[in-house]
Amino acid sequence: MVETAMEEPIAQGLIKRAEFDRCLEPTKSGTAVVASGLSPEDGVFVRSELSRALESLVPDGGLRRKSIEALRLIGVKPAFVSRLGNSGAELKENTTEEIRNARVYRRAYSAFQFRDLCNEMPIHDVSLKYSVPRGQVQNLSQTCHGFAAGMIKFCERMNWGMLGAELEHMLDRLRAGARADLLEMVEVSFVKSRMARIFWGNGFRSVRAMSEAEPRNLVPIMAQAQARKLRLEGKAVEKLNAKLMVKAEIIVNSASRLWERQQIVQWEEEE
Repeated sequence: MVETAMEEPIAQGLIKRAEFDRCLEPTKSGTAVVASGLSPEDGVFVRSELSRALESLVPDGGLRRKSIEALRLIGVKPAFVSRLGNSGAELKENTTEEIRNARVYRRAYSAFQFRDLCNEMPIHDVSLKYSVPRGQVQNLSQTCHGFAAGMIKFCERMNWGMLGAELEHMLDRLRAGARADLLEMVEVSFVKSRMARIFWGNGFRSVRAMSEAEPRNLVPIMAQAQARKLRLEGKAVEKLNAKLMVKAEIIVNSASRLWERQQIVQWEEEE
């Protein structure tokens, strides 16, 4: 019975026989599966998919492919998608191969939603665009966050450093809900993706610029994010401005501390 139980993980490349008699040891893939918290079946599937992803990883350009090329790379056939959309049919899932293909197509559909979330599209707009419940989009964001962290561990154990770095960058973007050019700014207290974009549009495009700003100059910019409160009058306006002034001071102080840390790191690297 034990020998029979060992056959499958050995065939999957998760464990191997050691030099000593009747001893087993994990392979690099097996160690990666355990570190990432995946089941053996999911681990084998992820290994095959990430191996294909490595084929498109260019040292000086990262994962840069046109959408059609990327879809074909993971096994999606654009012509089949077009026929499926025009006919209104559903994906067949009767055989093992059909179940695997359906999994690929659903993952690709979720990937497009994930891309729009990382590009600062609101959850409500993503829900309407892809005709999926809003809660499903919210769960996608949370699930991808946890899954990406596991995949980074997987890549580390497989010694796929470049792919791990790409995934870590996307994890930062998902955590911030912002484009790559705003990642630095969303580390500042009270600055989320929408606020960072407003600062960017008003000329504050770096942590250094925010650290050198006068808090009173940030207040009218921050007010742009309070669209519902722009019609306030009298004491309500004064109360809002006082609240924004406090936040502006915190933002400037936070940006100053962050800028100091960046400078220290830069000096240490130069030494």
